[in-house]
Amino acid sequence: MIAGMTKQRTNKPTLGILVCGHSTEKMSAKFGSYANFFEQLLGSDSFEYKPFKVVDGDFPHSINDADAWLLTGSKHGAYEPHPWIPPLENLIREIYAAQLPMAGICFGHQIMAQALGGKVEKFDGGWVAGTQRYKLAAETGASDALLNAWHQDQVVEKPADATVIGSSDNCEFAALSYRSNTVSLQPHPEFNNDHVTMLLAERGGSLPSHSYQIAAASLGQKLHNNLIANWLVQVLSGQKAA
Repeated sequence: MIAGMTKQRTNKPTLGILVCGHSTEKMSAKFGSYANFFEQLLGSDSFEYKPFKVVDGDFPHSINDADAWLLTGSKHGAYEPHPWIPPLENLIREIYAAQLPMAGICFGHQIMAQALGGKVEKFDGGWVAGTQRYKLAAETGASDALLNAWHQDQVVEKPADATVIGSSDNCEFAALSYRSNTVSLQPHPEFNNDHVTMLLAERGGSLPSHSYQIAAASLGQKLHNNLIANWLVQVLSGQKAA
């Protein structure tokens, strides 16, 4: 080190990633785990990442194990009787009561809504998969956004504390804001077109043929993942004004 210079330290906030599901074997081999998806989306310089596989019963000891929290997607339903669902809902309520930053994506969006007083059900219109157009609030930085989706369940009743900040033709409650540091999204900003192409190959058999065809035909468009990533970083690092 040159004389007179001091080594600079960057104190990044810790983001606890509550991993609610597992990616497929082939997706994991190519893209990494669900936690890796979010590290890639939000950037290695934004946070120190600390994953907890709550889907496997691995829970943090305390809500203070991280400065902010993010809940991932999952193949499971928020209303299904899995043993890890009730403690996850309790954890969400604790984080919310403590006013720590929190965000949920897809299943994370749904379980947050359910834990905080909303309702989640299978969508009457069936599967929503592939690239969708969303009308989002200006605060997200992407008011007319193209994002990938992969879900059959939806929030059908929002919690009383939640404000709708995003919707689409087939998802009324596509994005919710509870306060400046607590938000959730039904679509997957962590999924690029390659992710969904592989999902179609790996799990496309779950979709009706018409849903599969619509999803496959929708891919290839320019997504707004980076704009949503910038917004999420601001929310989770406490940079958003109240």
